[in-house]
Amino acid sequence: MSYTFKLLELVELNQGYAKIRLTIDQNEKLIWFELDDQTYQSLKDHTTSLEGSLWRLSFTSKRDPFTDTYTSTLTAVDGSFQRKVDFVCSKSYQTQLEEIKGTENFKQVEQLSFIHLPEDFAQSINDQPDTVPEPEEEPQQKKTSDESQTSNWASFKVDDVVEEKPESDWLNQVKFPKIFRNGLLAGVALAVLLAFSSEHFAAFENENSEPVANQDDETLVLDAHSEDEESDEVEERSVSENSTEEKDDPFPMYEVESNHFYSLPEGYVALTFDDGPSVFTKDIAGVLADYGVAGTFFFVGQHVEKYPEAAAFAEDLGHVIGSHSHSHDNLNQLTPKLLQNDMLEALTGLEGLVGRQVELFRPPFGAINQDVQEVIQQHDLKTVMWNRDPRDWKANNETDIINYFKSVDPSGGIYILHENKHTLNALPEILDYLESQGLQVVGIK
Repeated sequence: MSYTFKLLELVELNQGYAKIRLTIDQNEKLIWFELDDQTYQSLKDHTTSLEGSLWRLSFTSKRDPFTDTYTSTLTAVDGSFQRKVDFVCSKSYQTQLEEIKGTENFKQVEQLSFIHLPEDFAQSINDQPDTVPEPEEEPQQKKTSDESQTSNWASFKVDDVVEEKPESDWLNQVKFPKIFRNGLLAGVALAVLLAFSSEHFAAFENENSEPVANQDDETLVLDAHSEDEESDEVEERSVSENSTEEKDDPFPMYEVESNHFYSLPEGYVALTFDDGPSVFTKDIAGVLADYGVAGTFFFVGQHVEKYPEAAAFAEDLGHVIGSHSHSHDNLNQLTPKLLQNDMLEALTGLEGLVGRQVELFRPPFGAINQDVQEVIQQHDLKTVMWNRDPRDWKANNETDIINYFKSVDPSGGIYILHENKHTLNALPEILDYLESQGLQVVGIK
């Protein structure tokens, strides 16, 4: 099964139709999307309130079982300003999104009954658009090096289909979505990707998985505690006592209400995996699924570009997918513009691949200062830290990892693990041990 990157940008609303810029992998195309009255009016109401923004449509919607209503999400992008807006939609709109999500190319999209091409549709749309005007092009000025690396994902304009660059353009030989090619950041990303070897891809050799220390008085570090340092206060404030397991989830889940947390209540354990996807992702996801439990995977954007099928495979099995930044840099050390660019690039890439909103985030090295915290809040993300660290990234064998699990009290633990062969080999015995202790392994939501 092949996996494709997809992105929906709302360009215009007119007479019951939405003009959409659809991105599939490296190409974009403008299409008209026929909407029901309820969804159309709701979109019109919400987009009018923030005219001038660029709008990204989520591929997912959710149903409120108590009111039997559906909602989906818009993300407004206006420079460094980000805002997510829920709007009321219909069951029909949900079905339409699923049909688009299930396509693999533009030809399949064009065959959908509710999709119209601009050339076939132009005669029937003569009025001015209701809302969502195209953003004005800025004058062509030389950008500073900082600004050139922070172009927004949707700051480009296209005709009906974006023309591919000549094959002599080496950057376009790589199958990246165009949003990853804006500015110098794309070149840096490619250089980093080419430097990786699959054997050492899973763990950053120089990464100490403990959070970094405060760098200045304004730095706020959500310090990840070891099992010896963990306090009752952290336990109490980190989770909601309302555990939920939704019918649609194939594995047990624990929904946390706090915006940042380190631990779970007694009786629960979460296994989280950083720095993927990698050559080990599918096997790790498969072992977890065989045991009937979910893993929580925090993927690095640059690695998603290299292993998109592995990321999508974990999502398809029902595991939880979160962001671990795009670059895996220490975010505390980035300028505000580069920080916003890194976060947005990571989320856009993940959401375009898995077709849903990403809600979890884990900062590289556990480092969060005030600027990082503000960007996390802008994107409505929950920050997932940890309180159990086997240091599997430097383990010599699987026995070292297994011994750690057996040497600490696992109850209430959020374990930080990494994608490598020793962790993969240790996983069955780890799961057997946790089960023997009467613990429920859960995915984090």
